[in-house]
Amino acid sequence: ISSKKIVENEIEIIQSRTLMTNVVKTLGLYAPIYEKGRIHTLSAYTKSPVKIQVPNPDSIVETKKINLSFDKKNQLIILNNKYKYSINQLVKSPWGVLKFVRNKYYIPEEDSVKHQFYFTLENPRGVASGLLSGLKAEASNKLSSVINLSYRDAIPQRAEDILNEIISSYDQASTSEKDKLAR
Repeated sequence: ISSKKIVENEIEIIQSRTLMTNVVKTLGLYAPIYEKGRIHTLSAYTKSPVKIQVPNPDSIVETKKINLSFDKKNQLIILNNKYKYSINQLVKSPWGVLKFVRNKYYIPEEDSVKHQFYFTLENPRGVASGLLSGLKAEASNKLSSVINLSYRDAIPQRAEDILNEIISSYDQASTSEKDKLAR
């Protein structure tokens, strides 16, 4: 980046709610899955066999806990021990149109421990506002045109995904802006 003023502008763009909202929508962070533990509940970002996608995240009606289990044998998702859905298909549920996709971080365990999962649906803008508190963007020094990004999160893999998606979304927004100016 050519000048200090521009570096400060770019830092503001990187830390914008709009950019973080794009990250939330792309990574599906509007539908977090949790694992019920003996003492407390943990995020199941890497432990859940599936992730949940919503075709139009802006239309989400926020929900409370929805129990989720996975039938490995039949490859079915079971919600609230009542509704059964296939993987990789858009389905109409009582909570709206959902799609269950495989979680690329999930590693099946050999033990017979049955995990109890649940998920919630949240407004992407609200999730983005909450995530912005963990993001730190700053110039590496006063004369530098390099920006250091860091993100603090309880789950290292999620933090890495968020940082990678911030950079990707920033690049897309920058390219889009240049195209708009060229037109």
